[in-house]
Amino acid sequence: MQKPENLQYGGGGGGGEAGGSACEDGVVEVVAEELAERIQRVVRAGLPRWMIIGDPGIGFAKDKVGNLQLLKPAALQKLSWRLKNTPLLVGASRKRFIGALCDEDDPQRRDWGTVATSCAASSGGVCMVRVHNVEATAMALRVMDAITAAPGPGAVK
Repeated sequence: MQKPENLQYGGGGGGGEAGGSACEDGVVEVVAEELAERIQRVVRAGLPRWMIIGDPGIGFAKDKVGNLQLLKPAALQKLSWRLKNTPLLVGASRKRFIGALCDEDDPQRRDWGTVATSCAASSGGVCMVRVHNVEATAMALRVMDAITAAPGPGAVK
């Protein structure tokens, strides 16, 4: 029995959160190119495309700005489109760039920043997030879903 495969962008061996951005050509384009190649290899090996999940590798081979650019809803939507609508997973939980943004060295105190990244990812159409604090993130995402689903101003009740 085949199992779904999560394919993560790894940056081809450079950068990392502490290093510089490996994405001078544009973060979406660089991540999409590597993930598309990996997806092609796995599909050629026999895994159906519908069993593949793409992970843009938040925190891997990108600096703080690259991570933030990739978490923008339009960037995530473009990435999914470039990967032929492959479902995306974002795992930004407690990452170092959140600590840098919030001046927080203790990863266990970065949960609210993780909630924000999860809401941004959800706005970009990501179907899964990997988090440490499931309760807080689930609550925030339920509220985001309700806001998104609410009728617009002037809608007929």
